[in-house]
This record gives sequence, structure tokens and C-alpha cells, in this order.
Amino acid sequence: MFTRKSTGLVREVSLFDAFVWNSAASSFLGLAIFTIWDLSWLPGGGFIQAELIALFFAVAIGLSFAFLTSSMPRAGGDYVFNSRILHPAVGFAANFSLSVWELVAAAFAVYFLSFSGLGPGLQVLGYLLGNVGLTNVGLSLSQPLNAFIIGTFINIAFTIVALLGLARVAKFLDILWIVSIIGIVVLISVLLFTQHIVFVSRFDQFIHASGVSLSRAETPYGQVISQARASGFKLSPQSLVGPEIAVVASSVIWVFWSTYIGGEIKRIDNLRRNVISMAGAAVLNGFLFLLILYGMLRSFGYDFLASLSFISRAQPNVLPLGSPAGIMVLLSGLASGSVWIFVFIMIAFSIRALLFLPSLVLQPVRSMFAWSMDRILPDRLSQVNERLHVPILLHIIAAVVVEGFLVFLVLYPEYLFPIFSSAIIAPAFSAIFPTAISATLFPFRRKEMYLNSPARLSVMGIPVISITGVASAGFMLFLVYEFLAWPGFGLRDPFLVLMNFGMIPLGLILYQVVSLIRKRQGIDFADLFGQIPPE
Repeated sequence: MFTRKSTGLVREVSLFDAFVWNSAASSFLGLAIFTIWDLSWLPGGGFIQAELIALFFAVAIGLSFAFLTSSMPRAGGDYVFNSRILHPAVGFAANFSLSVWELVAAAFAVYFLSFSGLGPGLQVLGYLLGNVGLTNVGLSLSQPLNAFIIGTFINIAFTIVALLGLARVAKFLDILWIVSIIGIVVLISVLLFTQHIVFVSRFDQFIHASGVSLSRAETPYGQVISQARASGFKLSPQSLVGPEIAVVASSVIWVFWSTYIGGEIKRIDNLRRNVISMAGAAVLNGFLFLLILYGMLRSFGYDFLASLSFISRAQPNVLPLGSPAGIMVLLSGLASGSVWIFVFIMIAFSIRALLFLPSLVLQPVRSMFAWSMDRILPDRLSQVNERLHVPILLHIIAAVVVEGFLVFLVLYPEYLFPIFSSAIIAPAFSAIFPTAISATLFPFRRKEMYLNSPARLSVMGIPVISITGVASAGFMLFLVYEFLAWPGFGLRDPFLVLMNFGMIPLGLILYQVVSLIRKRQGIDFADLFGQIPPE
């Protein structure tokens, strides 16, 4: 007979830790870089309006997760909700897809540290100091092989920290988050208080110092816009367009990661605390991202930013800028006008690239832990070290998988951006859409639990959780449409579409196979999933 055991996990994470966890999971500095790239294929996009719309739905998503987390406060997050409210196969398949893609995204996080943070940052720092050696080091760090080496080191280092216990990871994350927030405030201040004419002068000086020769007799700033137009780039007035909402949504929708470590958060069954840590994180991230967007447009100028993005993609050797990441780092450095201020901003960029690493790794680790507790995976994998309170084997497995994806990024760099786009929409759909359906149906499919849960709130007789669920589901369908319909996202390749959503049917197959095996062993999943996992 199969008997349920206690998890062995310890509730040692505070409300502040949970808030930081959720806020850190959205790398909106990385998204600012993504936004600059986006300008080259969708000129005229109204980013600020789009962010306000995305923020509204992000709050609905955060509320849906907060309601369900308060009602089923267990490790494993949406796997627990969806397997108990919808169906075990659906819960596992969606969570399996999410876990695979989060490990892919973890590989990107450690790879991009040098590729998009330290590399471009040192190049700009070398220019500001007149130090050719620093510039060459920055160029070297932007090379795939060196990015892989640094990424491997970070992967190993984080795994060691994670094995020391979740409380230590949380405190380490708290410190990095505070430093990054200070750096972001400094960046926003630079963007808001640097006069446009001052930035233009500094950019012109940089181009002259770089020895770049453009074709027209204008100043370098004006030449950028003229050359982009001469190359066929058409600028249009800013207006609200769907793809922009899909782009900026990534800055605010990833605010529910504390739900996956629900078995280790103090008073996780308190709805108010979950609303603060999830919906509150969405509001903070949205506010900061809006200020960054507004500051960039104010200091750099919309036409210039869009033209610069176009030239860096269509004619990458014309300007010494490299990738969109290089553009963001360079322009921030030029706007600051100070080496030391720029160093601090560069540190914030680099830290922000790592901040969501704990979420990306802990999510699949705690999900696999929950699968093992339900006997989908071998029982041994859910064994928790009594002293460190962590499932050691699962952390080692996660580190090996991340390393494998790092190798893939180096061997196949042509798939870098399409897979990065996939790593945005695939996990978002796998996590949010099924959970939105669960939130919508919870008051009806689990009526007794709903009536005894903190989620028992209604407006005009309609459960609030159902309202937030419907809003979240509709928004996710909209995002999926935008990512697949617009060629600029790079996801029209059938192979990439299969990669995005193919993990879900694969998860369904895996569940059915394991279900048959367990049934022969005397474990009936139908009875097992009628229970809520132990604490």
C-alpha cells in the first residue's frame, strides 16, 4: 500500500522574501533591451500604453495565483492546483512543459550575464576611460565560448548555494535585489534628468572618437536617423499595437513564482500576504519599467532609438554597438556622463540578469519534488536532506540539464533569439493558462474547499477568483496569438512552434505511461489525486 509522507520541507521564507522572489522573476532591464530590438521591426509601437494594459491583466494573473496558493499552500504551485481541480494529466503535462522551458530560460540567464551585461558594459567603460584593454575584454566576454564558460561557472556556483538551503538562497537574493533596485533608481534618474541636447552631444563625441564614418554631412545623431530612412526604414507615430502589449507583458506577468515554494513560506495560507507578494510585485515592476521606457524616449528620442535599432540589425558593422544589449548599455553610459555612475548601472544590469535565476531553477526543482511526492517520479527524488532541508538530487539534475542547454546555445547560436522568444511564451502559456482555467472553475469543481478557503470572495454573486481567471485566460490567448502571428517574434518556424507547445502532449504521454506502471504496482492515481498533498 502507498501511504503519504510529510514533505520534510521547512517554512523558513518570509513575506519580504516572497515579494522579492516574485519581483526578481521579471527581468525588465532585459526586457528594455528586448524592447529596443523590437523597435527595428515594429516602429510606432506605443510601449507605455501597452505596459499599462499589460499591468492590468498582470494584476489579474497575480490575484488568480494568490487565491489558489492560499487555498492549496503546497510546494509545486500550479501542478498542485491544476492536477486537483482540472485533471492529474493536465496538471502534470502543463507543469512538465513549464519546467523544461524554465531550465532553458535558466541557461539563457547565465549565458546572457557576460553576453548582454558584462561584455557590452566593459566595452563602454573602456571608451569612457580611454582604456583599450577594457574594451577588448568586453569584446571577448561577448563571444559565445567565453559566455559559455562564465555561464558554467555561475551554474555551478548557484547550485552550491541552493544546496545550502532555501533560507540562504532567499537572503542572498534579497541583497542582490536591493542592490539592483538602487541601480535601477540611479538609471531612471539618469534617464529623467539628462537633457536630450546633452545626450546628443555625448553621442556625437562617442561616434567621432570611435572613428566611424557615416555617409552624410549631418551630426552623427542626425545621420543615424537619415541612414535608417535611406535604407528603407519607415518611422511612424507611436500608437497602440498588439505586439507591443505582448512584448511588455513579460515585464509584469512573472510575479507568481513564490507559489512553487509554497511549502516553505511562512503563513502562505494568508490571502492578503499572497496578494501583496504577487499583485504587489506586478505593480512595482510595472511602475519601474514605465519609468525606464519614458526616460529612454525622453533622453534618447524615439526616432533615434528606433533608427539605431534598425541599423544595428540591418547593418551591424556600421556602428560600434553590437547587439540591442550593447545599445542599451552604451546609451545609458553616455547619458550618465560619469564613469562611476555608469559602473553602478552596469552592476545593476549584470545583477538583474541573474536575479531571476533562483526562480527559474527552484520552480522545476519544486515541481519535480511534487511529482515525486505523487509518485509520478521515483520516490527517492523527493527525499529532503534533514540538515539542509533541500532535495539534493533534484538540484543536481537541474544543474546538469541547464548545462546541457548552455552547450546547445554555443553550438547553435542561430537559434539564440527564436528560442529566447520561445522561452517567454511557452512557459507563460504552460503556467498561466491552465491556472486561469482552474481559478475560473475552482468554486464549482472544488466547491467544499472553495467555501472553506480564503478565496471565498464574490462580486454581485460572481466569485472574484472566477473573474480573475477569465481575464487571465483571455489575456494568455491574446499573447499566444501575437507571438505566433507576428513574424518579428521569429516563431513561425514549425520546428519552433512544435518546441513551444510540443512539451505539453509529451507530458500527457509520460503521465499515461507512468499511470499504467503505478497501477500495476498497486497505486491508483485516481484515488491518489483526490487528496491534497501533505505539508
